[in-house]
Amino acid sequence: MSKYRAHTSRKPLRDIPLAPGALPLLGHAVTLLRDPLAFLRSLAGRADAVRLRLGPAEVVLVCDGELTRAVLADDRVFDKGGPIFDRVRDLVGEGLSACAHDTHRRLRPLVQPAFHRSRLPRYGELMAARQAEVIGGWHDGQILNIPPQMEYLAAATLVDTLFTDSIPAHQIPPFITDVHTLVTGITWRVMLPPWLTRLPLPPARHYTDANNRLYHLVESIVATRRTAPESNHHDLIAGLLRASSPNRTDQVRDHITPEDGRHDPTDGPLHGGSGNCPADPVGELRERITPEERRSDPIDPPLRAGSRNRLGDPSAPLRNRITPGETVDQIVTFLIAGAITAADTLSWALAELATKPELQQRLRTEVDAVVGRGGTASPVHVAGLDLTARTITETLRRYPPTWLLTRRTTEDSHLGSRALPAGTTVAFSPYLLHHHPAYYPNPETFDPDRWLTPSPAPYLPFGDGPRRCIGDHFATLETTLALATITARWHLRLYQPDPPRPARSIGLTPHHLRIHLTAR
Repeated sequence: MSKYRAHTSRKPLRDIPLAPGALPLLGHAVTLLRDPLAFLRSLAGRADAVRLRLGPAEVVLVCDGELTRAVLADDRVFDKGGPIFDRVRDLVGEGLSACAHDTHRRLRPLVQPAFHRSRLPRYGELMAARQAEVIGGWHDGQILNIPPQMEYLAAATLVDTLFTDSIPAHQIPPFITDVHTLVTGITWRVMLPPWLTRLPLPPARHYTDANNRLYHLVESIVATRRTAPESNHHDLIAGLLRASSPNRTDQVRDHITPEDGRHDPTDGPLHGGSGNCPADPVGELRERITPEERRSDPIDPPLRAGSRNRLGDPSAPLRNRITPGETVDQIVTFLIAGAITAADTLSWALAELATKPELQQRLRTEVDAVVGRGGTASPVHVAGLDLTARTITETLRRYPPTWLLTRRTTEDSHLGSRALPAGTTVAFSPYLLHHHPAYYPNPETFDPDRWLTPSPAPYLPFGDGPRRCIGDHFATLETTLALATITARWHLRLYQPDPPRPARSIGLTPHHLRIHLTAR
């Protein structure tokens, strides 16, 4: 629970218009559960901010790109909190995605080395190998249920790269089922009154059971890894365990700087700018993985004894430490996020290609020229996969990983010219901004070519500012390679009368997507 109590008085916020559709007692919860995306689209252009009511709680939803950037730029005043992150914190504890500002400042430099740009080429090779195995296992004429296939691929890729040998293949499907149970449970806990979600009903029991299984799995992984020779693994778990070692109290990696959020040149927007539209997504990704840019791995060299901690204060050694509980929380966080986000992006990209033969043919022409028909995309091919990368970028615009996120003010502040008391819950919606016609002409049209020229429009699939997703480059590389390999090997056709719709979840997972495969 956030240490900053939620502001409950509505008087200081009366100058912010109330969004239409609020019901007595339940507020906007029913509307958001029934069709949140249509509701958010209806708010575009209505005002730069509106009030939402989620049961007894009142939320200020920011509907303007510049105001959203201002919120995301100041994570000390607009800290993680509110109904969404309070519920996420119930699940992942002090995970990097949900922890408070002060904890994030301490933990992010300890997690960042696993996502350093020197790691991307090796990760890309492991991604390509797993993608070749899974995608190569499909057969001509198969009717593929896409979301489970993409979820298995994403989870197996996580195990290969960040969590080496941690989850056996036969445990991945039940793990994914538990992740879905937890994400659905969080959605209901955000929207409904707390007393209702605490009733001993089957959904609540399923949520608790899934939570217990996931933490038991992660605790077993950590216990096993602690007894393994450290030299055998150089992944995220190894880095976390090294950061929790008592021998590390006054040691620091060379690349960590005093400024929070700037521990690695890649620890920022992949496409440049502050949450703006990417001008050259392929060029930016290529820059991250060329051999000339590779630097020595920040984890592998021995840490220098006698170094000062990252803030230059030798009297505060615990700033560079992570507790055992925080270690488990980070692993839970990245397992959940990594298994769902990349899978959803790939599923939506395939759905668009399966209904757009001309775009699929253009993509096929590019992939055949760069990767080769029937080939497997790898990091060396990324420089030539311009349309492929733009297709991923457009997919993340139209289907961002989540449609609503919240913050809570830690002190009296302002949103533009409006005063916000401490404890005010502030929300922003990547989906709303990505579908705002003032920023994106014809926002409901899937058009990768809109990314041929730079634009100042807000682009926030990975957030922005100091709390920008630490794994954005990893996810972009993974989805670009997978889409290219699928295109090189298969022709896609939608095998259902209507395009898929998003499931009822805080994420944008497609519900019911079947595609007919024809071998190339």
